[in-house]
Amino acid sequence: MDGGACTAGLPLKGLYRFQSVYQETCRDKLKLLGGGEGELTIVTGVPNSGKSEFLDALAVNLAKQQGWATAFCSFEKSAKDHARALIEKWLEKPFFEGGYNDGHSRMTEEEMKAGYEDVNDYFPLINIEGEQESATIDWVLEKARAAVLRYGIRGLVIDPYNELDHKREAHINETEYVSAMLSKVKRFAQRYEVHVWFVAHPKQMKDWQGQAPTLYDISGSAHFANKADNGLVVHRLLVDEDGDPDDVEIILHKVRNKAAGSTGQYTLKYDRATGSYRDPLVGAACASKPGTQSRCMHAEAGSDKPPAGSESTAEDEAPETRRRLERRPHWTSEKTADEKMDILLERLEDLNISLEFDLVPGEWSRNTMCPQCEGGNKSEKSFVVRVAEDCESAFYRCYRVNKCNWKGSVHL
Repeated sequence: MDGGACTAGLPLKGLYRFQSVYQETCRDKLKLLGGGEGELTIVTGVPNSGKSEFLDALAVNLAKQQGWATAFCSFEKSAKDHARALIEKWLEKPFFEGGYNDGHSRMTEEEMKAGYEDVNDYFPLINIEGEQESATIDWVLEKARAAVLRYGIRGLVIDPYNELDHKREAHINETEYVSAMLSKVKRFAQRYEVHVWFVAHPKQMKDWQGQAPTLYDISGSAHFANKADNGLVVHRLLVDEDGDPDDVEIILHKVRNKAAGSTGQYTLKYDRATGSYRDPLVGAACASKPGTQSRCMHAEAGSDKPPAGSESTAEDEAPETRRRLERRPHWTSEKTADEKMDILLERLEDLNISLEFDLVPGEWSRNTMCPQCEGGNKSEKSFVVRVAEDCESAFYRCYRVNKCNWKGSVHL
């Protein structure tokens, strides 16, 4: 008898066929764009270029537009200062009067409280303060795993590499250590489908004359460049006769997954008062073409708020703006929260997601049975739903990660 034929049907850990991910592949087919989840982006830039500020703005943008919750492990900011910076970006208003606010009206106390609630909902902190343990990469990933299960995070920011506690044995050099560490981070990202942004500073550059660094300039190892799925450089331009200190270059040196995007660079305008980033070309086009919608760039995409008194036509809108408007129809603003909730519940029911309890906007539901895997053999209650604060979208996920991990979203 052929021994290979006898064992062909037996499961073997570490050996799979594509059929095992067929359902996930089919779900990805329904998306307009792919990529992002489960990837590692290395972020670098010279000191004071705004790496952390840009990632804060990006996380706020992803929360507002896609409902992503992002955990921050930021060693260079106090929790209080970080909260203030995120609230400023969320509200697009300065926290303080005078100083850096550049004539912007300060947020009111009511606005601050509302912004604080949103920031608290979307951005859990991984903080070593008061802990007895050291902030090793294992400690950070352990807390990040808890944030996935407890808060449903889709993003993780580790900022920066040199502030971690690097415990390596004497016989392991830094290159080997960095390779093993990044492998751990990538396995975490892929297993829990979380996008990880990892900040790493460049080494001291001799004869530096203001040029942007590359991934291979990062201190420690070339593996930061080799193992990254994406490589991002945030670079503040030099001030010269024609320069502007608020111009920031966003450079994508590496993109492994073509469905996620492509390499290139773009210059954004940094708004110091609010911590947001604006597209200068779109702003200039708006000034010269009445009726075109302006776009506030917190990071990679724009705000949906047109300037007061302007009305854009479909022909005037940029393609990405038209896609946003198609995804979020104008009539949604005319509906009450209850009406929006009813529509979302209907769309969830179309996916066979029927809930026996009420949903509270901005909060995760209590655990219930997943309609996809039905809790497995143990009938686990591992399925949760979250409705966005504006009741215009709902996100669902099963946390039987290795066995189901069914997740997605519905929108108005």
